[in-house]
Parts: sequence; structure tokens; C-alpha cells
Amino acid sequence: MRPRTFTALAILFLVAAVVRTQQPQPEAPKKKPLAPATTASLHKLLEMSIDVPEEFKQPVPLRLVLKYFSDAVGLRGMQFPIWIDQNAFKEEGADPPDLLDTNVVFPAFLNKMPIAVALRVALSQMPGQNATYLIRVDHIEVTTYKAARVDVRLDEGIVVDFRGSSAGRVIEELSERTGVSIGTHADLEEVLKKPFSLRSNGDMSLRGVLHCLADTFGLRLVTDEHRVFLTSEDHYMERLHARLAEAKVRKELADLGEPVRYPSVGDRIYGGPLGLAGHK
Repeated sequence: MRPRTFTALAILFLVAAVVRTQQPQPEAPKKKPLAPATTASLHKLLEMSIDVPEEFKQPVPLRLVLKYFSDAVGLRGMQFPIWIDQNAFKEEGADPPDLLDTNVVFPAFLNKMPIAVALRVALSQMPGQNATYLIRVDHIEVTTYKAARVDVRLDEGIVVDFRGSSAGRVIEELSERTGVSIGTHADLEEVLKKPFSLRSNGDMSLRGVLHCLADTFGLRLVTDEHRVFLTSEDHYMERLHARLAEAKVRKELADLGEPVRYPSVGDRIYGGPLGLAGHK
């Protein structure tokens, strides 16, 4: 055997011996999958406090801010699904591809804040200061104030298939899917337990679905640009008569020359003049 061949064989035997004596490397621990996002988890997520890095006190692209939020939330076992409604911004004249490249700056002396506050601080600096967000059933939607308005959301088509679900659960699901908050009067506790069935193929709006529910149980749907509210017919008429009585007193005071403070938007009962707004 040639010396070179002998040397090569010796090296091979030595390598094989070393390989046999080495301990097997432990497998890297598998990452625990993040919990799927729900309306409840997104509310909880937005209440969590988050550290504000020093580099965020200088202009930084929005995409890096959102990535930081996502990473921080992921360390706590939660998802941070966020989506930008580009069509809404396009209608407002903004260029959707550039939105994530918008530079934002955080306050210099705040080192910690809830994610909800941090998100609003960031969105307030988008083009036109016209951005807000909605909580959907499984994600956070960034959109414009106009697109987020209650009256706009109410008239969007929706696909539903309710088969004997309780009225209360139907309202919850409609709210989760559309991002519209729907209030109910305290006296409706028993009504909300009753079954309700309805199927819509997308040709019916959220407003239409709520009117169907209201008509089924003899309720009154009250809407304006600020809220959606379901109440009993009796309670609605009671408040309407109270509003009429208030208007009569105000007129009498005005006829006597007394100063009259007219109600602001926040004082109006059920939104419009004499409480009639929203019932179509």
C-alpha cells in the first residue's frame, strides 16, 4: 500500500471514530404557535403597555413601527394582524403604497404607553391626519375617518346566515364583523335571548339586517352618524314625548325673552330633531 493511501485511510477511520463518539445535538425547541386573533384578544392586545424605543423619538417609517408592535406582541404569544384599507385612502387622494413609508415620531419624554395610544399617535401623522382604526373579528383595520363613519358602515352589504341564533349573539357577530358598535337598551334582556333567523347574500346592508331584527321583535332601530342603538318601541316613544315637552318649554321661555341654551350634539335624544333621525 502506498504511503499516501495509508494516510488517507487513517484519516477516514479517525473521522469516523470522532463522529461515533460525539453526542447527538438536541433539536431546537419548536416555537409555540401564536394564538389566533379574536375580537376579545384584540381588545386585550390594545390595552397592553409597550416600551417606546429611543430611536422612535426620531422620524421612523410606519412599517417599522408596526413591525415592532407585531414582534413585541408575538413575544407574549399573541398575533398583531393589521390591514390597511388602501381603497379608502385612495378615495381621499393618498397614495396607498407610500402609507407605510410615512415617517412618524413619538413624544420625547414618554417611554411606555398602551398599544392603542401608540397606534393612534402613529396614525395621527399619516397624510392629512385622516387615519383611524377599527377592530374587526380577526384583525385591526386601518382606514380613513370617512370610511369608518357609522352611517357609511351601515350601508355596506353583508353576507349572513343566521339559523336560530339568539338575537344577542346575532348583534355581537354583526358588530365583530363590521366594526360597528351596536348598543342595546337594558330592558331588552329577554328579547336578546330569543332566536332569530335570516340569510343575506350580500344584497342586504347591515342597516337592513338590523331593521329586520328590529321588526321581528317590535323594536326601534335608532341611528345617526355617532351610534347605532336598539330600544323598545315604548321606551322610544317615552323619550320622544319627553323631547317634545322639552321643545315646548324652550319655546315658551324664548317667547318670554328668557335665554335658552339649545342642546348640542351630545345632548340630543336619539340624534336628530325630536329624536326622529335614523329611523327610515
